Amino acid sequence: MNRTAHRTSCRRLLVHALLFAAALVTPLLPNCAGQESAAPRAPATPGPVGAFFGCIWKSADDFILTSPFEGDASRDYVLSADAFPLSTYEGSQVRVTGLLSHQVDQDVIEVQTIEILHKPYLRKPALKSPWQTFRDTDYGLRVDYPANYEPVDQAPAEPQQNFANPSGVERLFTAVLSRDAYPNTTFAGNTLVVYVSTEITNEPACRAFAQTDVEAMSSRSVDGIRYSQGGYGGAGAGTGYSCDFYHTFRHGFCYEIAFLTAVGSASAYEGSCMFDRVDQDALRNEMLAYVSYFRPAQRKPTALRAKHGSHPEISSFKLAPVVTGPFAGPGTVRIDWSISGGDYVQLRIGCPREAKISVSPLPGGPYMQCFEPGKNLSEFNFPLTDSMILEFTNWADPRAPAQIVLTLQPVLKGVADPRYSKQLTTEAAPARR
Repeated sequence: MNRTAHRTSCRRLLVHALLFAAALVTPLLPNCAGQESAAPRAPATPGPVGAFFGCIWKSADDFILTSPFEGDASRDYVLSADAFPLSTYEGSQVRVTGLLSHQVDQDVIEVQTIEILHKPYLRKPALKSPWQTFRDTDYGLRVDYPANYEPVDQAPAEPQQNFANPSGVERLFTAVLSRDAYPNTTFAGNTLVVYVSTEITNEPACRAFAQTDVEAMSSRSVDGIRYSQGGYGGAGAGTGYSCDFYHTFRHGFCYEIAFLTAVGSASAYEGSCMFDRVDQDALRNEMLAYVSYFRPAQRKPTALRAKHGSHPEISSFKLAPVVTGPFAGPGTVRIDWSISGGDYVQLRIGCPREAKISVSPLPGGPYMQCFEPGKNLSEFNFPLTDSMILEFTNWADPRAPAQIVLTLQPVLKGVADPRYSKQLTTEAAPARR
């Protein structure tokens, strides 16, 4: 499977994750967040002193109490409280007593007392005993896991492997975390997968990822084990997902610990202040501490350990317009390449100063833009042999195309030496307006 198809498959699995998560998160009442008090207040109509329950949130000019407990619909009240610092109660579930005034276009409560019923906090996972142990003697892996992680052959939604070189990857362990790990939250699911690469032969190549958001890249040590860290996320259907990856090179093998976590957005529902927040970092930190490595029974063949030459070589690098098929169109090209003697490849896309270029991988993939001269649009690493279809569009000038420079850069042991790169040029078609 080429990398474009692989990414499409990964994105499709993430969509399945969202659907899986949305099915697990029980819908509450319709969202009313974002409603702002209309202004100027009309003279009040006298009303009774009463008790009101709900969530306090801040609009543009006022603090609002949203009560989801009145019949089938929610109700908003503007709070007036000179004696109370209402910002202290923002985001909390409260009981308010006060004088209700019915005005022309809003209801106002003159607050007398406020009692906090629930203040959301960052909830850590409740991992249950008894713990069990998974061991793989061939690859020297041990994973201790709690009772609410269930081992499975394959999960309904799971993270795809994210090695820079996807060849020679094996799945060693998969487990799904039950929802009771995060009670009183909108936690919708987590899948843990451990992969191993038999093709990555050095630590610098092991540290790299096929795809990661730049801000997610970092490194860390857990019980003396050094990991590189990467990830990406998204949202849909009222649920956010995150894919987080940890790489380490041990005993000649490159291992990946991958997490896919789905969490419903509490702010999308009435009564959001009744839910606690999910501490995803705490789960990953705890589980990483229970992954350990020992000397494996299986050894890499000598040919694999010594497969690299002194430098990488580009055997082929071709570009051709796509003139037939479902993706044919102006600015659409197919790129093919093959490299020997490297670990993986970077595809760098240079944008001219005067252009505003969008790049769309086809048949699917992340939509990218380039507004800066010489900016590299690539957030990915690719296999040594691969192909992809890209559509380039120039939004700066609807009358003229813009020249694009594509640089194929092999990487060996973490070094991207420009002496062994090659370049091709193509054109971004003018946008149709």
